[in-house]
Amino acid sequence: MGIGRLFIGLFAKKFDSWFRIVLVVIGLLTIILSIVIFLIPEVGEIVLLVLLSINLLINGIGRLMLGIVGPESPK
Repeated sequence: MGIGRLFIGLFAKKFDSWFRIVLVVIGLLTIILSIVIFLIPEVGEIVLLVLLSINLLINGIGRLMLGIVGPESPK
């Protein structure tokens, strides 16, 4: 999901530039949080739940923004 958001933010020219930057940031945060979960499996269950919750929250906000903003209108 993070890689997909990153590529959409980098290459989808149909969105406004501010929204593309937001997608890149969301993609990078998702990738970083996923790598942390894979690299540090010995952290407690609570920490894993918090990281996954943050990840899902960030992606949910990105999807809401995509639904509200949508692709820019043709000029």
